[in-house]
Amino acid sequence: MISGTHLKNKASLYTLLVVSSWCIAAFGFAALAKDTPARALTTHLCYWSTATFAFGSAVWAARQNGGRERRFWALFAAGLLTSFCGYLLWQMGPDGARLALPRDLSYTLSYLLLFVALLYLLGLYTRGIAPLAPLDALSVMFSSGMVVWYFLLAPAAPVHGKSPGEIADTLSGPAIDAGLLFLCLTLLSSRSKPGFSGWLAGGFLALVAGDLAWAGLEPFKPYEPGRWPELLWTLGLVLFLAAALRASSEPQDSQRTGISPWRVFLFWAGPLSPAVQYAFLLAWATLHPPVPAYVSWTGVGLMLYLALRISALSYINRSLRLEAERDAVRREQRRISSELHDSLKQNVYGATLLLETCRKARDQRTSKRLLEEALSACRESGHLLESSIEELHARCENSGVELDALLQRTLRDISSHFGVHTHQDLRADCGTLDTTRRAAAYRIAAEALWNAAKHSRASNVWLESRKVGRVLLLRVRDDGRGFDPTSPTPGVGLSLMRNRAEEAGGTLDIFSSPNRGTTVQVRFELG
Repeated sequence: MISGTHLKNKASLYTLLVVSSWCIAAFGFAALAKDTPARALTTHLCYWSTATFAFGSAVWAARQNGGRERRFWALFAAGLLTSFCGYLLWQMGPDGARLALPRDLSYTLSYLLLFVALLYLLGLYTRGIAPLAPLDALSVMFSSGMVVWYFLLAPAAPVHGKSPGEIADTLSGPAIDAGLLFLCLTLLSSRSKPGFSGWLAGGFLALVAGDLAWAGLEPFKPYEPGRWPELLWTLGLVLFLAAALRASSEPQDSQRTGISPWRVFLFWAGPLSPAVQYAFLLAWATLHPPVPAYVSWTGVGLMLYLALRISALSYINRSLRLEAERDAVRREQRRISSELHDSLKQNVYGATLLLETCRKARDQRTSKRLLEEALSACRESGHLLESSIEELHARCENSGVELDALLQRTLRDISSHFGVHTHQDLRADCGTLDTTRRAAAYRIAAEALWNAAKHSRASNVWLESRKVGRVLLLRVRDDGRGFDPTSPTPGVGLSLMRNRAEEAGGTLDIFSSPNRGTTVQVRFELG
């Protein structure tokens, strides 16, 4: 079986080869004389060979990926195939009415498949923007189309006497490719994204550049092969090919996240922002009167959509926040239930075996020892059960239970069970912590107290809290036998306490040395 590293190296090599081949072809294309059969033939060979390999790579990516990305690459390959059919019909007869209908149908189906593919991929790697992504893409298409029309197509349309249908057909390419590019940039700006998203965005950027170049070269004239826009479209296919190779070598699990600040900035202030594009268009039209009526009506429609979008985004953010809180509660419930199940099952089973052995034992000394071990196992089970329940109480805002009271009760239980002398000096109010940190502080302190009483052979245990500036300290120390904290195997309990502190945004410090006691301290920075 081929390893993932081997596939990644092969994909990187193939990507380098195809990009280098395009660069060589571009230099050769530039060296040929303009409007010559050799240049047109070079363009055709470059485009169709790249198109064949891009389609084959997309199909291969769909077959290689075992996850849900397979559907994306299948839709993407179908979109490329229908786009190639439309391009072929366009080359065969750009002005022929006989081929106009199948050509337009091919392009329409191609764009529809590509839109569905990208929206599906966005649904895998983002969460909450499913209703907004297509609407945002439509607004980007609308504003980009207005800019292309105002600066490139409107001055040329009256000269050639084209009908509205022919004008819309010419304008659709740059506008729709801009919308597809926006979807790719949205995916690229998300916190969790596939490894090929950069290549995909680069491919659509090259298509948009080719469309703009074509719109600036008298687009209403008959098609003439061998132009620079075709080379830019070929570059887009090269980058799609590289994206497919990257996807085949690095399959990733989809991780859903919320809306990142970068994605919000991208929509409001990026180069494809409808607000930025319209502001530029309005400023230019104002400086070069008269202002066309369609510019004013575009502003009205855009303002209504942006107002609606702000309301929808507020609702989505609120829903995401509530869902994140529910997910956190479910994770904590699973963690606590797992700890209780495993620990209680093991301890109760061990205590049962000890009691059964004690019943069968005839030696009084042996029976006494077994009873002590069974009692210790039962106490530990009770400690695990009580600490888990109290942690849940500490997580509740209105539970009516103070963290200091919970810690004092745990301290009394430790003294009663193990006979150690306990001391408390709680000068800081631990109730000022939020629920997550309060629960973590209680569980860390309870675990440290239990370890000090049971394992350290301590005579005295101290529980202290301090507030130093903006930092709250909760400390458990003992005068037991201590240990070497630099040992490569510090123990599972210490690792769990450290992880609990880090998850809650705190820091755990452990100070200990043989025969000199142990101090466990957790620090939380107050907001």
